[in-house]
Amino acid sequence: MLISLISTTTVLFISWKVFKKDQKNIEKIKTKMNWKNILIITSIAACFYIIIEFSLTVMNIAKYFPSYEGMTLLFKNSNIILLILYAVVIGPIVEELIFRGIVFNRLKEYNIKIWMAVIIQAVIFGIEHLNILQSIYAILVGILTAFIYQKEKTILAPIIIHMSYNLISVIIIQFANYEIPLPVFSVIFGLSVVSIIFLFSNYLKQKPLENV
Repeated sequence: MLISLISTTTVLFISWKVFKKDQKNIEKIKTKMNWKNILIITSIAACFYIIIEFSLTVMNIAKYFPSYEGMTLLFKNSNIILLILYAVVIGPIVEELIFRGIVFNRLKEYNIKIWMAVIIQAVIFGIEHLNILQSIYAILVGILTAFIYQKEKTILAPIIIHMSYNLISVIIIQFANYEIPLPVFSVIFGLSVVSIIFLFSNYLKQKPLENV
C-alpha cells in the first residue's frame, strides 16, 4: 500500500502539471461550489454506492472474480491511514484530474457530442482499473462524475463525489464485520433508489456558482 501511495502521489504531480497547461482548466479549479450542491452530490455518492453494492450482493457475482475479492481483502488488511490517503484522498484527485480534467476536456475539443465524450472517458476509466467487475461499476462512476463536472464546471465537483464514494467503500470494507440481512438491505436499497431520484431532480434545479 505504501508503494502504491508513493507512485500515485508522483502521478498526482505529473497530472496536475498537465492539467494546469490548459488556461480554461485553471479557471475551473478557482470556481466556488454551492454548499447545497456539495451536500447533494455527496448524498448521491452514498446512494449510488448502496445501489451498486446491493446489486453485487444479490447477483452474488464477486466470487467469480478472484482479483476483485483479492483487492477487497488487500484493502481490509491495509493500514487505515495509508488506505485513506491512497483511496480516499490522493487516488480520487489523480483519477479526476486525468479522466475528467484531461481526457474528458480533450475529447470535447474534438467537436464530438458531449454524451459521446462522457461515455468514452468513462469506458477508458473503467478499463484503467484492470478488473472486469470493478471496471463495470467504475464506468458508471465515470459517467456520474463527468455529468456532475459538466454541470458544475469545476474539477472540485467530481473529486468530491469520488472521494465520498471511496470513503464509504473504505468504511464498509474496514469496519463491516457482519452481513446485513437481505430484507433489511432490500429496504435500504429501495430508499436509496427513491433518494437518488429525488436528489438528482433537486440537483438539476440548482445552479453552479460563477467564477470569482
